[in-house]
Amino acid sequence: MSNLRIVNERGIAALKSWIEKTSGEDEAGLLCLTDSKALNAWAIEAEESMLAGNPPMVEMSHSHTRSGKTETFTLSAEMISEREGDDE
Repeated sequence: MSNLRIVNERGIAALKSWIEKTSGEDEAGLLCLTDSKALNAWAIEAEESMLAGNPPMVEMSHSHTRSGKTETFTLSAEMISEREGDDE
């Protein structure tokens, strides 16, 4: 067994806040959703980044941001927890 680093509840809340501040909007609302399914996908992106040996970060495409530029967000250590996982 090895420990897996996962995005915790603080991280999910921070991702939601970042998305709401960063995402562009159209007449239907935010271009990037913040429902639980969408937030889980963002968390998985950060977890995959860590598995690749990188910081826990996510990236929002320029076509989805208010700024029109690609934006990144790196989660702090307080936003990451460890849990036991199966070695495969």
